[in-house]
Amino acid sequence: MTNRMFHAAGWLAAGCLMVVMTAAPAVAQGRVTVNVPFSFTAGTESLPAGQYVFERNGVTGTSLMKVYNVDRNEAIALATLPTGNRASSGNPRLLFEVLEGHYRLAEVWTAGAETGARLARTREQALIAKRAEKIETFALALPSVAARGR
Repeated sequence: MTNRMFHAAGWLAAGCLMVVMTAAPAVAQGRVTVNVPFSFTAGTESLPAGQYVFERNGVTGTSLMKVYNVDRNEAIALATLPTGNRASSGNPRLLFEVLEGHYRLAEVWTAGAETGARLARTREQALIAKRAEKIETFALALPSVAARGR
């Protein structure tokens, strides 16, 4: 009975996050659309390869990021933390870690943002990373706004 209550509470919290994200005012710090050619994890969610829209909301501290799978018409909300600084912002990109052959979304950088959005590792991912001699990363660079206009 208690497990059911926690499960229901989890779904309720996720639903509330989605309502907050869709009702957020137009202060979106950035939005990128990208075709991810491989399956990956984002937070605790396993996501298939496909076209995604990543939209950051909030400007400082912890913020929410909406990850929308265009192919499946599904969205999830993830809590993120700021990472980097203006000097490291550069072009929009997604940064993935490769943990035991699986891609994990680690950071999202959107055009015009002063910082990136970092996704924390799950407990299991942290243990895998701790055991690894070296963690490979893969950056999926996205065209900058200026490059699209040419």
